[in-house]
This record gives sequence, structure tokens and C-alpha cells, in this order.
Amino acid sequence: MADQREGTVVNDFAEHLAADRRLVILRLLKEATGYRLNDRVLQIGLGQVGHHASLDAIGADLEHLRDVGAVTMATIVDNVPVATLTDKGLDHVERRISLPGVKRPRPGR
Repeated sequence: MADQREGTVVNDFAEHLAADRRLVILRLLKEATGYRLNDRVLQIGLGQVGHHASLDAIGADLEHLRDVGAVTMATIVDNVPVATLTDKGLDHVERRISLPGVKRPRPGR
């Protein structure tokens, strides 16, 4: 039973971290020129706020954000993925809507 509870705690914490990373990604895109950044630049920005995520984890987060309509995705030279913030993603960051699997921003931040 303890192993099952520990697994639940670990899974809950992993999902909490993913939701927070997704919010940070949206915030980084909001501040970027043209509301767009590639995955490698997002990795640097995430690292600066304590999320040391692999490109695979960032790719999964971007897929989730695309699936909920928060970003659009394109591929540039050398198959580098580029995310662009959508109006829906901006609405989430500015607390007008709430997206599943993305941490809700705190007031004033």
C-alpha cells in the first residue's frame, strides 16, 4: 500500500511540475518578439526559473499546449520546433480563462 501511495505522490508532483512548466512557457512566449520561441530558447528560459527540463519534456509540454489551443507549432531549419502563443494562450496567462493541465497564474504575477 505504501508503494502505491508513493507512486501517486510522485505522479501528482510530476503533473504539478509539468503544469507549472507549461505556464512558464506561455509567459516566456508572451514576452517574446512575435510571441514565438524555439524549443532550445524555451529550455534556457525554463532553466533560468528553476525548470531544468529536457527537450523531450518541453516537446511534450508544447504538444499539450497545442492540443488545448494555447500555442501553434511550426518547424524551421534542421527540424527545430517553434511555438507561437495564441489568443487562447494569452487569455490564460492574463487570467481570462483556465486551460486544463496548465497552472493557473496567481493574481498580480
